[in-house]
Amino acid sequence: MTTEKHTKPIPQPPTKFLVGNLGDLDPENAIQSMTGLIQQYGEIVKLSLIGREIVIVGSQELVNEVCDQTRFKKVVKGALGQVRSVAGDGGLFRLFSGCILADCTRSIHRTW
Repeated sequence: MTTEKHTKPIPQPPTKFLVGNLGDLDPENAIQSMTGLIQQYGEIVKLSLIGREIVIVGSQELVNEVCDQTRFKKVVKGALGQVRSVAGDGGLFRLFSGCILADCTRSIHRTW
């Protein structure tokens, strides 16, 4: 017997051409804006901000879930990947999988 995991898209406010969901966030009250989006769309919300996607989670349970290093692999790209050669392997964060902290903002999908 096989088990299928069914996923559904992460809720997202309607986007606008080029700027995505930029208008949904008030720069003067960013936390309140995110809280309002969570109240409207649920405890997990996806935003597109000028070509970049971010995911907001609105509960400690989901934060714990997406920060579970056994379930998510962190991806380091670009300039941050070069920091290790200068800064060394230490400090408040580590740059590669298997180290202290995971990049919890990558590949977040909620199984329903």
